[in-house]
Amino acid sequence: MENVMRQLNGIHIVSGPVTDYKLIKENGFDVGKLTVEDFHLTFWNEYMTLSKEGNILSKFPDLIMTFDVDKMIPVPSANIKEGMLVAVIQVDPRNLNLSTTMKNEALLQEVEDIIGTIL
Repeated sequence: MENVMRQLNGIHIVSGPVTDYKLIKENGFDVGKLTVEDFHLTFWNEYMTLSKEGNILSKFPDLIMTFDVDKMIPVPSANIKEGMLVAVIQVDPRNLNLSTTMKNEALLQEVEDIIGTIL
C-alpha cells in the first residue's frame, strides 16, 4: 500500500473494519456501498464516491482503493466482506494517466444516477 501511495502520490484516508456492506449484482455490474469508521464508499464495479458526514470528499475519476490490512494487498469492492479490516486510500486523477473520456460529464451521468440511488 505504501508503494502504491508513493508511486501515485496518494493519501491514506482511514483504516478499520468494514460495516454496512451491501452488494447488488445489477445488469452485470457490482453496485453497492460500505462504511469504514465514519467514511462511506459507494461503488459501481469501481469505487465511485468517498464521503463523510454526507459530504463527498472524493469521487470518480479519483482513484479510491481498499487494501486488506492483514495481507496488505488491494481488495476490490466485490471481494470485501463485512468485518474485514481494510485501509482506504485516495489518488487525485491528475496523478493518473486517464483517457479524456473520464472527464466527459454526459458519459458519467448514468453512473451518477445509479450511485445516487445508493448514497
